[in-house]
Amino acid sequence: MNPYKKQHHRKISIIKLHSKLIIKVFIPFTLLIMLVSFCQANSTFSDNFCAMMQLPVDSPDTSAPDTIAVDTLKIDQPKDKPLKARVIHNSADSSYFDLIEQKMYLYGEAMVEYEDNILKANYIEFSFKDKIVFAEVGKDSLGNEIGKPDFTGDGQNFKGSSINYNFETKKGVIKDVVTQEGDGTLHGKTIKKHANDHVHVKDGKYTTCEHEDPHFYLKLSKAIVIPNDKIVSGPGYLVVGDVPTPLFIPFGYFPNKRGKAAGILIPEPGESPTLGFYLINGGYYVPIGDKVDMQIRGDFYSRGSWGLKNFVRYKNIYRYNGDVNVSYSILKQSDPEFPDFSLIKNFFVNWRHNQDPKARPNSKFSANVNVGTNTNFRNNFNSTTNNYLTNTFQSNIAYTKTWAGKPYSLSTNLRHSQNTQSRIVNATLPEMAFNVSRIYPLAFLRQENVGSKKWFEKIGLSYNTNFKNEISVADTLINMNNLSNLTGKFRNGLKHSATANTSMKFLKYFTLTPAFNYTERWYVQTIEKNWDDELQTTITDTLSGFKTARDYSISANVTTKYYMTYQYKKGPIQAIRHVFTPNVGFTYIPDLSSEVEYTINDTTLDAPTVGTYSPFDQGIYGKPNANEAGLVTFNFINNLEMKVRTPKDTASASKKVRLIENFNFSSSYDLFKDSLNWSNVRLNARTKLFKNLNLNYTGTLNPYAFDSLGNNINTSMWKQSKKLGTITNSTFALGWMLKSPGSGTKESNKGTQEELDAINANPNAYVDFNIPWSLNINYNIRLNRSFANGIDTTTITQSLTFNGDFNLTKYWKIGVNSGYDFETKDLTYTQVNIYRDLHCWELRFNWIPFGFRKSYGVTLSVKSPLLQDLKLQRKRAWYDLQ
Repeated sequence: MNPYKKQHHRKISIIKLHSKLIIKVFIPFTLLIMLVSFCQANSTFSDNFCAMMQLPVDSPDTSAPDTIAVDTLKIDQPKDKPLKARVIHNSADSSYFDLIEQKMYLYGEAMVEYEDNILKANYIEFSFKDKIVFAEVGKDSLGNEIGKPDFTGDGQNFKGSSINYNFETKKGVIKDVVTQEGDGTLHGKTIKKHANDHVHVKDGKYTTCEHEDPHFYLKLSKAIVIPNDKIVSGPGYLVVGDVPTPLFIPFGYFPNKRGKAAGILIPEPGESPTLGFYLINGGYYVPIGDKVDMQIRGDFYSRGSWGLKNFVRYKNIYRYNGDVNVSYSILKQSDPEFPDFSLIKNFFVNWRHNQDPKARPNSKFSANVNVGTNTNFRNNFNSTTNNYLTNTFQSNIAYTKTWAGKPYSLSTNLRHSQNTQSRIVNATLPEMAFNVSRIYPLAFLRQENVGSKKWFEKIGLSYNTNFKNEISVADTLINMNNLSNLTGKFRNGLKHSATANTSMKFLKYFTLTPAFNYTERWYVQTIEKNWDDELQTTITDTLSGFKTARDYSISANVTTKYYMTYQYKKGPIQAIRHVFTPNVGFTYIPDLSSEVEYTINDTTLDAPTVGTYSPFDQGIYGKPNANEAGLVTFNFINNLEMKVRTPKDTASASKKVRLIENFNFSSSYDLFKDSLNWSNVRLNARTKLFKNLNLNYTGTLNPYAFDSLGNNINTSMWKQSKKLGTITNSTFALGWMLKSPGSGTKESNKGTQEELDAINANPNAYVDFNIPWSLNINYNIRLNRSFANGIDTTTITQSLTFNGDFNLTKYWKIGVNSGYDFETKDLTYTQVNIYRDLHCWELRFNWIPFGFRKSYGVTLSVKSPLLQDLKLQRKRAWYDLQ
């Protein structure tokens, strides 16, 4: 064996041994020492907690002793002092008053109310002399419990088999109690409520399961409950399904505050064969006031990989809300001594900001930022499936402003687009637009508005100004320490656009829409081209200086609608209606060319040649039209519907069925061209069948014949071969959405807005059992025909993706996401998800069976966020299975 490898394996074994010692010995021991130190330093906490743990403290324990077994409800009570308020009582069966003993007895659905204290039970006994009320559960003829005592008072609620409570001292003893404490439920064999509302519990259970006989709980020998603060317990152990487990805790501390509270986020321990032992997603939660909170989390691996995440949420009700997530990670694989060693640094920033529409009706600010290293989600050990499958990161920060009662509007955008495949970054910093919506000049309006409007009164003017400053570079050229090298790569410009149009009816059924469009571009940079005789190449220089470029066009369009209906007297089809919408127009574009000529002295040619260019070739808003054009445009829209007879016992005699929702084809003819006057014919069609099958088609038809090199010749394909033309590209898309009957009803979609926002923010964390099964299939086929070097090439690409889920049983759901690659004849990225609802627990199994991200994970956890760290997890990440 290679001694170098042997040394390496020994090194790994030592690392594993050290990691196990750290996780199993050092960390628990350190936490215990920290606990003892904290108890000694914090006397307030030690009074209730450390005394229960029997830990040494500096000051004597002055907390009340455990006197639950001692009846102290009658101690030091002034018997002659009257009650402060009236006692309201009621019973469904009977009531009895003992004047000598000054007691009241209530039977059957009894109720006693004093101040803000309400007690309900099957049997209640109240002593006016001692101010003590006693209640206990009853039993029916079959021996079933009825009328369990239910006490509400002092902001607390208790349910038990019997209750003793003193209205004057506010002390009480309750047997077999169940009480809600924050997000958890506390069961106790016996509890005692003190006047300061502290509750001492003996032989208790703490759980987040709402079931009367909880599926799991922490068995506690004793505990102290401080309302709206905390629950502190002594030693305990976990019980699942009434079976004790070896999971033992020396103490318990459960937050019981209403609202937000700072606290530790317990990390998830585990082991990765590639990265070593780990503690991930651990950190600290910090509430910053009522509107902001923050989570600081970290991932640490024993072989050097680590990551940090800072997640901040903010919400100002009726004004705005959002979140910021910043992450940084270092992924180390192998050891530096080996050739396969890699070290990858990643960072990513997510920012979401939304403004409430009611906050500022005339202005809106929003942000959706996703920016970071292009390898972040391909190498990050905590990336999600959706992030991994996304090839483009896009960002947009937008501000819009309108003026009430005015036709003006202003918008500003900062945009960013980043492709992880090409590694090209496009940024627009900024893009601004000022728009004036359609207005009607007063000069065209009559002073006395009598009768219908004349055509000239319908002349409307609109105007908009756009400014854009953008850059497109490879991400390797972006250096945050030196951004000055990017200043010369920006393109910018200003564009003014103005339109005047109107519409008028003629021949009763036709609508004419004439328009005049004017565009002017402002640039501060242009180009100049010259031939370099020495280098034998064209040199392009960038010139600074203000330049303008303008053009205009005149157009007119005529449109109408034809309705053709075919009636059928017999058969299931009652009628077929065809709606035909033709649109014919003419557009004139003058030649306002800005082309410049320059001489090319190419030594390989017999004589100099002339080259042309426009100073605005690289302009962000383009250049004026270089050729005069007179375009006759055609656009024909078709819609086909069928009316079908229905059985006579239905509410309506017929129903409408759409055969073709939309089918249109368009083209144009240039009057000023000397040849090849027709443009390609564009086809577009869509329809829906069976309510859930969507069909879409787009295509391009070349009407001309072509030579051996693939160039169009001035002869139509119809004249040459009696064909309408050649399909150069087309796309057919099929989308099939299936759901079980009754899915998507209002009852299944109920929930608060906060719950719906949480589901939309993290849809993979929620499972909807109201939909028994669903299946989505998307199929696309694309045809592209090209000519190169005289070779006619037709390529066909197909893609198929599908996802769905189904309820295996009432509490089992299985979901699958996958697809099929027709080129490799194999399945694409595939993921299987299995979920089991265990009432207060949940079981999740996520499996990617093959591919680069092959991995699996099994998690058994408590649903409640309060005990979210009580879980069993087993997983193997993609980097462990390569």
